[in-house]
Amino acid sequence: MSIQHYFMGIDTGTNSSKGVIIDQNCEIIATHSTEHIMTNPRPGYYEHDAEKDWWGDFCIISKALIEKSTVNPNDILAVGISALGADCLPVDENCNPLRQAILYGIDSRAVEEIKQLTEMYGEIQIKKWYGRPNPELCAPICRPEQLAEILEANDIAGHVTEKAALETGLAVGTPVITGTDDSGTEAISVGVVSAGKMMIQFGSSIYMILGTKELVDDDRLWRENFIVPNLCDISAGTNTAGSLTKWYRDHLFRMHWNRKIPAVKMPIKL
Repeated sequence: MSIQHYFMGIDTGTNSSKGVIIDQNCEIIATHSTEHIMTNPRPGYYEHDAEKDWWGDFCIISKALIEKSTVNPNDILAVGISALGADCLPVDENCNPLRQAILYGIDSRAVEEIKQLTEMYGEIQIKKWYGRPNPELCAPICRPEQLAEILEANDIAGHVTEKAALETGLAVGTPVITGTDDSGTEAISVGVVSAGKMMIQFGSSIYMILGTKELVDDDRLWRENFIVPNLCDISAGTNTAGSLTKWYRDHLFRMHWNRKIPAVKMPIKL
């Protein structure tokens, strides 16, 4: 009897986290998901509790996947991670969060600051700051030892520690790859691995990625080096999609929400 090997992948999203265990033939063995709350303490502010929503969800899903699949944790060859981003989370020297995580483009608390900087320096000058590294400016603000090592998405970033093994159910020493953002991994999963391939992602927000041979000089879109070697991309997104549907469900439709009831039988109230 041949030895079976497995891989675990977990994604942290805006309103929920999802996970899967697959075998060496890429067959799905088990899946699990859990919702979490995106807090909105003030208009334009959107945050996550990183300890609860990110790490807490990971632990819940990891244990559930192992239980559902009955897979021996020692047979899981590696763990992959993807997540929403880019987010801002200040941490201490032990990587403990110092505050709630400020979420990606849906958080608009810096609108006034952006306006003030643009008025003071002009949009062209700000783009030059962004596009050209300035070691002299950054040196007094951030030391190299404060930053994580930059790795490729599929590089091994580390291994499961004894403490993490107790919290996740994974085996000590299991390799954990660096991972990347959720949109990039979804794009690869549907075939965006060469120039001209495009993905439209419908999640809490909508995101579009088009693979390109080189960086496109167009300020209306985001452009960057893609996860796939020797491939670039242009991308754009919207602030809401599934999150708007979720709000409608939770606030206006909860009393009739039951996925087992056919939609035709649900009462309509105007």
